[in-house]
Amino acid sequence: MQINLIFILILVIFLSISSLSMSSIPGGFRTPEDANDEVQEIINHVKPSVEEKLGKGQLNNYKAVKYSTQVVAGTNYLVKVQLDNNEVVHLKVHKPLPFRNENPFLLDIKENESLESPLI
Repeated sequence: MQINLIFILILVIFLSISSLSMSSIPGGFRTPEDANDEVQEIINHVKPSVEEKLGKGQLNNYKAVKYSTQVVAGTNYLVKVQLDNNEVVHLKVHKPLPFRNENPFLLDIKENESLESPLI
């Protein structure tokens, strides 16, 4: 009887763990998905900071391609962005909680990425 109960408990734990996906791990970034208008609006807020950090002047092409989110005290966004001359960068942007009345801001930028590079 006790062996059956232990077996059932182990089976339940195994099934629970195996059913977890990256998108359900607390504190982790969700599985990347195609960018939408909301994500584009968020990265538009940080465009001047991106232009300054890259030191290439005004960017004509600045399009969110893929993104992933992480819920913290607000939301962190990892965004794959296609720039001029098919250059690709990854941005890490923080969007504060709404009650703070603050705009999103740039946390980090990774240069020399590609459309195929993983968003990490």
